[in-house]
Amino acid sequence: MVVPEIAYTRTLLPNGLTLVVHEDHKAPVVAVSVWYHVGSGDEPKGKSGLAHLFEHLMFS
Repeated sequence: MVVPEIAYTRTLLPNGLTLVVHEDHKAPVVAVSVWYHVGSGDEPKGKSGLAHLFEHLMFS
């Protein structure tokens, strides 16, 4: 299996967010993806359900 090399720039913003940009001018298309590195494994003990609530809020 050949893994293609994709040129991109990665920038850490002052607010702590990581911005990854790849430009491809072959088609007039723009795509945006937002990823949050949070989940049930990041919840404090005894306070479960916050990650699930956050998930539903993001889809609203």
